[in-house]
Amino acid sequence: MNYEKRMIPVLIVIFFLTVLDAICTAVGVSNNLILEGNPLLRSPMTRFPLQTSVFICTYVGLILFGISQIRKKARWLLTAMLLVLAVKIAVIWMHAAWIGQLLTMSKSR
Repeated sequence: MNYEKRMIPVLIVIFFLTVLDAICTAVGVSNNLILEGNPLLRSPMTRFPLQTSVFICTYVGLILFGISQIRKKARWLLTAMLLVLAVKIAVIWMHAAWIGQLLTMSKSR
């Protein structure tokens, strides 16, 4: 499979991890369990978690769509998107850690 065809599944996974990240962040922030890590998004995510999450998912979706359209012109994009994917996986791992702690605390009560 050439790199152009491999790019689409990577972009789809990045999008779904973004949605999962936005949901976990919105729930965590809404319940005062976590803080948004991105200083630019901290205030809007704290004030308007649902709207901010929808905005982020829409924005990222549009960017990923744009990347999918130019993937043939920039061969380095697959490498860049794999790095983004690694970061997204790390963020989801952090969400899993606080959710795991929350579940452990609730069982010990």
